[in-house]
Amino acid sequence: SKDVHFGPAKGGTRIIFQTAGVVPGSYFCTFTAGAINVTAEALRLNGFDLQCDTPEWPYPGSNTTVSLTTATGELTYLGADEVNQVVFTYESGWDAYAATGQQGAVSGPASG
Repeated sequence: SKDVHFGPAKGGTRIIFQTAGVVPGSYFCTFTAGAINVTAEALRLNGFDLQCDTPEWPYPGSNTTVSLTTATGELTYLGADEVNQVVFTYESGWDAYAATGQQGAVSGPASG
């Protein structure tokens, strides 16, 4: 299972995955929406928990599926989230716009 279901597109949301057991090694978490994949390294905290800080999602806010992998393949998810798929929602925000490095002012009336 995981402990967080959404976070900003700028990344940096810490997710802890509780597993049935993990051995020392390299782990990765991949966030997928359609043909788009963004991957970050996962940290093994102990024999049961993996930590992943979400990478930046430089696309519009999206529901993504999350997979955990090692050099030998994908870990099987057996939880109840979203019909056996771990889902994480990236939410767009103004800070994501600033992170793109695009110049230009965003303006409009204060009343909306």
